[in-house]
Amino acid sequence: MYSKVQTANKIIRMIYQFLLIVLSINVCLVLIYFPTLTAWEMIFIAVMLMVSYFFRDKFSRAFMLLLVHMVLTVILVFTLPNMAPKIMIFIASFIVMMDGVYYMKRAFTLKRMFDVPWEAFAVGIIALITDHYFNVPLIRTQGLVFTTIMVFLYIITFYLEGLQEYIVSSRTLTRFPIKQIVSVNTIIVSGIMLIAVVVVVLAELLGLDALLLRFFKMLLYLLRILIMVILFALRFFFSFFGYDNTGNPDTVQQAMPEIEENESIFMDILEFIVIAFVIAVAVFFLILLIKYLVRLFLSRRSSIYDLTENLSGFKEKSVTKERIKREKTFGRLDPVMRARRIYKKKIESFARFFRPDRYSTTGDIEERLAFAQIEKERAKELIMGNHGSEAADGDADNYATEETLRELYENVRYGNTVPDRAYLKKMKKA
Repeated sequence: MYSKVQTANKIIRMIYQFLLIVLSINVCLVLIYFPTLTAWEMIFIAVMLMVSYFFRDKFSRAFMLLLVHMVLTVILVFTLPNMAPKIMIFIASFIVMMDGVYYMKRAFTLKRMFDVPWEAFAVGIIALITDHYFNVPLIRTQGLVFTTIMVFLYIITFYLEGLQEYIVSSRTLTRFPIKQIVSVNTIIVSGIMLIAVVVVVLAELLGLDALLLRFFKMLLYLLRILIMVILFALRFFFSFFGYDNTGNPDTVQQAMPEIEENESIFMDILEFIVIAFVIAVAVFFLILLIKYLVRLFLSRRSSIYDLTENLSGFKEKSVTKERIKREKTFGRLDPVMRARRIYKKKIESFARFFRPDRYSTTGDIEERLAFAQIEKERAKELIMGNHGSEAADGDADNYATEETLRELYENVRYGNTVPDRAYLKKMKKA
């Protein structure tokens, strides 16, 4: 489940970056009086993103990812004919490479930069301003459509990252209704986005924007009428004090705004009520459908009292194999899990000499590990002779004097230490 969610998160983030790069490059091309990207150039951007996302999970060093992007740059130079898109796609490729480098330094985990997709809103607003001054309808369409899609993709990414953390926090529990909970959360998030899409589509089909514009024009007309009435009342009041109106008697009539024929504020209000009622009914039925699906999945989930902690021991081989298999299919381990895996395999390497019990503490394991280290070196002595005996005494002294595996493990397991590559190597040598 974790690997599937992680893969979906990567795909959605890749689509998000593709839309953002295409919209940004198109805006820049219009500003320099150059045609927008062609279909072949957008295909190249999509292929570049897919190749970059694929290889940054395969390599452990940023230099190899740099070589991949250098090869893509060479292909870019000899494939695309126009110079301006070449330069901008090259800059976008460099930014994608740096994003992959930071992704590798974060132990292959995806993180959001902001809590709100400001870059999507900023590029969308710039696209609309560009269309206003340069009159490019394609930029306006892309600015509206791409920005809306990026916001929805951001919501999905936000949901998937929370789902990843939820799966990680519950991975030590058995019989946990993870599938039911994932289904419920997915239905809720998908339902919210579906409601937003239905409202936008119905408002566009029924002409709600034009109706609101006419409605506000009517309100402005009524406001002007109210101002004229107030002016009449003030003139009538001041006439008792000798106020002489020497102006044109038709001033008020000329100040009255003209309104187009066949426009009725009451008809507009009635039309607005009908459209709002249609949208409200559609949203109401969608909410009922979402509630029904949520209740359907919640009725199938297990009882909370059936949750049990999965305590895998060293003596139960079947349980241990099942846990190892689950961890292998869990996906790429973070640094903390790698440190715990090193500690576990270090202890399992002395399985010939001792096997810890379920209730054994790290202190008990450390004491028995020291004796097991001596026994292991004595076993080597039988093969190597006296030299092996001296080596055994020296290794035992080093094990007792240097920082022990227990201290390294407890710093990670119970402290706030986040192990890096050097720390993990130190644990392997302990």
